[in-house]
Amino acid sequence: MIWGLGKTFSVLAFLREYLDLARGNDEPGPVLIVAPVSLLSVWQSEIEKTYEKSPFREIVILHSSADLPKFRKEGAGREIFSTEPESNAGEEFEREELGEGIRYALRVPEEGEPARPDCVGLPGMVVITNYETVRDYQFSLARIPWSVVVLDEAQAVKNP
Repeated sequence: MIWGLGKTFSVLAFLREYLDLARGNDEPGPVLIVAPVSLLSVWQSEIEKTYEKSPFREIVILHSSADLPKFRKEGAGREIFSTEPESNAGEEFEREELGEGIRYALRVPEEGEPARPDCVGLPGMVVITNYETVRDYQFSLARIPWSVVVLDEAQAVKNP
């Protein structure tokens, strides 16, 4: 039998303690776990094996072969940032202007609105995804107030 170093288990133990403490004050935000595609199912199975009673309300695998299609906006296409004029080098944009120039492709909770079950990033949710999905949906995912972000195999961050 081959044993790992226990990093995944250590992270899951930390998340249990963190979420228990955070629930004493308020409902904690969602947790984002980013890992290579080959480890997405490993994280899911480790969560299911580690906890007798999961601290997460829902486990979402944000990948095209899993839950991603459920959370995509219909007809949104790829996320892009565009403003007029075409070349905006050196222009300063206000936060609202930036938001208007982005085409979001995922349904995420809107600030100040009640949470809808068809949104990714709800309180108590753990979202497990890969680096490519984070890159492709960076604008939508950046709108979510994550309570914890875990990067597995973080050397992948240096790759475009």
